[in-house]
Amino acid sequence: MKKAVLFLTIALLVLLTLPLLGTLLAACFGYTLELTGIAFLSVVTAVLSAFETFLLIRLKEMTMEAALLRRLIIPLAPVSLFHAFFFVFQCNMIQIIACETITVVACIISTMPLIKTKASNKVMHALLGIELILFGCFSILMLTFGRLGENTVVDSIQSPSGAYYAQVINSDQGALGGDTLVKVYRAKSFDAGIFKIYKTPLTVCSGRWGEAFTMEVHWEGDSCLLIDQTEYSINGF
Repeated sequence: MKKAVLFLTIALLVLLTLPLLGTLLAACFGYTLELTGIAFLSVVTAVLSAFETFLLIRLKEMTMEAALLRRLIIPLAPVSLFHAFFFVFQCNMIQIIACETITVVACIISTMPLIKTKASNKVMHALLGIELILFGCFSILMLTFGRLGENTVVDSIQSPSGAYYAQVINSDQGALGGDTLVKVYRAKSFDAGIFKIYKTPLTVCSGRWGEAFTMEVHWEGDSCLLIDQTEYSINGF
């Protein structure tokens, strides 16, 4: 049973840390990691964290004696909060917020009994309480204002060789206004089903909101984009 709890804890730590670390690492090399299966990952993480908490409550004495297991479990609470902020920022659906809340609460329940000193326990309680309040406020803000902006791809034009494609995007930000963006993407990407990795798109130009519907975009070879008779080079992308 101890091995099962250890396996669950390691799997949970990987699920909690890998999306954020992977996104940061990809960005350092000029790539974007897009979580296409974020709802699936959120549900799996919530189920694993709840099941692990159930096992830890049943095996409390054994857990207290296992030093390695304690070291792995204690970081779960703060890590789960970072994970929750990141996932809700990526996708502000009520289902995601519910799953992330379950994950955070389960990880806190798992962690608290393992902190032995009263002083450390009080400090951890205070910090996690503050972070939970911030997460609640952040979730409300994302649900209220996170959906105001909407990007619509008006046109997608492939380069002559098919190595690149340009997208004309109409970005509507509601009362805040909006703009028009032209971005160039590499056609090649790595798609693993639940996530996708691709070269971070190059924003070639931007204009006023609404211009996307009248903008003329053409390729002049694979290294030059013609936008309303103005040439934009993409050499080096």
